[in-house]
Amino acid sequence: MLGEQKTKKNVILDLGWGRLIFSNTFKKSKNIVDELCKEKKGQKDLVVYNNNPQIILSKVPQEIFLDPSYFYRLNLEENDFYEPKANGFTVRRLKSSEAGQFKHVLEFRQMVAPSINFIKKNVNSRTVLYFVAVDDVSGKILGVVTAIDHKLVFNDYKNGTSFWELAVDPQATLPGVGFSIVAHVINHFKEKGRKYLDLSVMHDNSEAIALYEKMGFKKLHGFCLKHKNIYNESLFVAPHNNETINAYSEVIITEAKKRGIKVDIIDKEEAYFNLEFGGKIVACWESLPDLTNAIAMSRCQDKRVTQRFLGKRGFKVPKQELVSHMKKNEEFLKKHKQIVVKAAALEKGEGVFVNLKTMGDVQKAIKEAKKLSSRVLLEEFVKGKDMRILVIGFEVIACASRTPATIVGTGKHKISDLIKKFARRRHAATMGSVKVVIDGETKRCVKEGDYTMESVLPLSKKLRIRGTANVASGGSVKDVSVIVSPKIKQEAVRITKALNIPVAGLDFIVPKITGDKYTLIEVNERPDFTLHSNPYVAEKYVDFLFPQTRIIKN
Repeated sequence: MLGEQKTKKNVILDLGWGRLIFSNTFKKSKNIVDELCKEKKGQKDLVVYNNNPQIILSKVPQEIFLDPSYFYRLNLEENDFYEPKANGFTVRRLKSSEAGQFKHVLEFRQMVAPSINFIKKNVNSRTVLYFVAVDDVSGKILGVVTAIDHKLVFNDYKNGTSFWELAVDPQATLPGVGFSIVAHVINHFKEKGRKYLDLSVMHDNSEAIALYEKMGFKKLHGFCLKHKNIYNESLFVAPHNNETINAYSEVIITEAKKRGIKVDIIDKEEAYFNLEFGGKIVACWESLPDLTNAIAMSRCQDKRVTQRFLGKRGFKVPKQELVSHMKKNEEFLKKHKQIVVKAAALEKGEGVFVNLKTMGDVQKAIKEAKKLSSRVLLEEFVKGKDMRILVIGFEVIACASRTPATIVGTGKHKISDLIKKFARRRHAATMGSVKVVIDGETKRCVKEGDYTMESVLPLSKKLRIRGTANVASGGSVKDVSVIVSPKIKQEAVRITKALNIPVAGLDFIVPKITGDKYTLIEVNERPDFTLHSNPYVAEKYVDFLFPQTRIIKN
C-alpha cells in the first residue's frame, strides 16, 4: 500500500478538448462533483475510473449523467503483441508542424479538438502523447490518437495508461490505419514497462468493440460520468419521438441545437425537419431550406433544364442531348469520342457513368440508368479535376477538389476483398451515408485498369473503382478554398444568382484548381455538407437561416 499512498491526489488532466478527472485519486465525491460542474463552455470533461457513480449522480442529477460507454483494458504483461507492418503509412509521434492536420482529422470526425497552440505546446510531452499515422507518399495524416501515461500523470501505483480520441480520416484509402495506431500505442507502453492500457468506447460502436476484443482487450468494471452540455445531449436525451436522422441533416441539427434553436423532426425517412427560433420557423429537407423556391429547385433537379438555362446565359456547360435511337447515340459518341451517360433527375452520383468510349459500354450504361430514371442524357466527357463549390446566401463558403473512390493494394488481398474492406470503413466512418457497391460501373473501372475482381492488387498500387468523384459512392475530398481562383468563385455566385438559389453545391470540371477556366457539370439544390472537411460549413448555414444567433468569434 506504500505505492498507493504516494499517488497524487485530486488529479485533473487538461487535454484541450476537456479535462480527465481521475476519480480514483479523489477521496470525497463532493470534490468530484464540484470539479465536473466547473466544465468550461465548448469543452467535454470526463470523470473516469468511478466504481460508485450512483453516489455522484445523486448529488446533482440535473447536471451530470452516466456515459453509455464501456471501459476496456489490455494487460500489457500478459499479452505479447506484435505491431503489424503497415502498408503505405507510418505510425509515429506527431510533429509540431502537423498540429493543424491533427486538429483537422478530429473536427472532420465531429470531435471536439484542442486548439493548434495547445497541441503544439504538448507535442513533446511525456505524459500526453500524440501519435499519428502518416501516408508515406503524401505526408498526409490518416489517423490520430491521444495517449496518457498514468504513471507520469499521477504516479499511478497500478502503472497504467490509456488512450482517447482515436480518429481515422474517413477518406483514408489505406486499410488497417486504426488497428496499426492502437498496436503502436500498445508496443510503446510495453517498452516503457507499463502494466495495462485502457480505453473507453460507446456501447453501440460494434465495429470498434470487435476490433478491440480481437486485439485482446477485456471489458473492465468502471464508469465514466459527464456534464450535461450541448455536445453530449444525444447521450442523455432520447431522440425526438425516438427518431434519428441521416448524417447529411445531423450536422445541421447539431449546430442548430448549439444555438438554442428548436429542432422538430417531421419525417425521419426522408430527412424533413423544422428549425424554430424567436417565432421564425424554417422547414428543411436535409440542406434544402424552404427559402429556396420551387422554380429554383426544379431548375437544378433536372440536369437537362440546368444545362439549357445556364448555357443560354453564357455559362460554360457541356454539350448534352437526350438518349435517342441507336444511330443518333452513335453519332454523339463519334463526335465527342468520350461521353457520359446520366439519369436526368437523380443525385449523389446515382445513374452516372463517365468516360465511356465504346457503344457497348454506352448501351450498358443507358440500360442501367433507365432502371433509375425514365429520362437519360448523353453528355460530352470533360477532362480535368472535379471540384465542388458550396454557396450559401450567395456567398462562397467552401471549395473542395474531389477524386473517385480509390483502393490501395497490399500485395496480399484480392481486389474484391479490398473493395469490401474499403466499403465497410467508409460506411462506418460516415454513419452510413457513404455506400460503396460492387456493380457494373465498379467492374468496368477494374477492367479498364487491366485487372479482374480476383486479381491481387500489387503493394501500394492505386486503382480507381468508380468513374465519378461523388463522395456518396466513396469519393474523397480535399479542401482547396484558399487556392481556388477568385474568378471561379465569382462565377459560382453569378450562377446561383441566375438560378435564384441561395444554397447550392456547384460541380465544376477545371483544368487547374488555381486556374480561371471551367465547365459547370451540374448544380445540386440539396448539397451534402459532410463532404466538406471545412468544419464551419454548418455554422454558415445556420447563420444564413437565423442571423440573430450568429456566434461572434474573437
